[in-house]
Amino acid sequence: MHTPRRALLAFVTTATLVMGATVPTLIAAVPAVAAAQAPAPAKVSTVALGSRTSSKVTVSWSAAKRAARYQVKIGSKTTRTTHRSVKVTAATGAAVRVRSVSSAGRVGPWSNVRYVQPVAPSKPAVAVSLTSTVTVSWPKVSGATAYTVSAGSKSITVKKTSAKVTASASTVLKVRALGNHGTTSTWSTTAYRKPVAPSHLSARTVDSATAVVSWSAVAGASQYQVTAAGGSFSATSTAVTVYALHGDSIKVRAKGKGGWSPWSTAVTKKLSGSETAVLRQQLSDDQTELSEVNADITQDEYWLSVAVEYGDTARADELNSELAGLRSRKAALDKEIAAIQATLAKG
Repeated sequence: MHTPRRALLAFVTTATLVMGATVPTLIAAVPAVAAAQAPAPAKVSTVALGSRTSSKVTVSWSAAKRAARYQVKIGSKTTRTTHRSVKVTAATGAAVRVRSVSSAGRVGPWSNVRYVQPVAPSKPAVAVSLTSTVTVSWPKVSGATAYTVSAGSKSITVKKTSAKVTASASTVLKVRALGNHGTTSTWSTTAYRKPVAPSHLSARTVDSATAVVSWSAVAGASQYQVTAAGGSFSATSTAVTVYALHGDSIKVRAKGKGGWSPWSTAVTKKLSGSETAVLRQQLSDDQTELSEVNADITQDEYWLSVAVEYGDTARADELNSELAGLRSRKAALDKEIAAIQATLAKG
């Protein structure tokens, strides 16, 4: 087997003897002969498609033996480079091939084809829900044929740009796009649902200005906020002592990685023992006074009839004035007694 140098020597000798070629002509032909005799570069064995933006993709590949530069073909466009990665404009689904080129200009075979993957979907939006099921949605991805929605350890594939999944406030939610030829995008930025509203809220009255508020734990919640008497109280556990007066509305909400939950159903602060005792005493006093007022009204009405019968105008006027005051007081007592009784009934 001839070496390249011996082949060149044989070529020069033969050309001189047979064709009568001159030495300068032969010297000019040497590079072409050398290139033809040089071995072709090896095939690029591995091509990887890296990070993808809305219009560009990073293509990288393994080094090939005897390669001095490379050609990257995406669709019908070819890019030349001496590096082993390029960032080029490419549409989803475009075919990508790479081949090596030697210093002598010989080209190797094209690599196996890779296809450009879809762009990763935007961070999904998670609708507020009062149950464990939430709706996840995201904008359409160009070139995507379907989407995979991941909710913790479970995933589903859908054709549309929304899906219903079961998730707590700590469940990681993310989406990726699927394209032709089995391509997949990277996962979207993760999202979380808002926690469900706390339930089983109760307020145990301690005294006239204090209550212990408690509720059931919310999965995935890291913090709670309680409002009462116009103030706000923070807690990391499921119970907190708050300032609250009788009848104040009290409610709580939970916070997770996805934000604040809706407010719980409100409860009201009940009467303390001392407040109940005071109201009952007040009720008793008002009822006693009402009995006295009713007796006075009955008596004045009798004497008024006597004064009218005997034509005692002055006395009649005096009694009418007294009766007006008594009836006004009776109306006030009736109203106050009804209010106290209603308050005691509610607790």
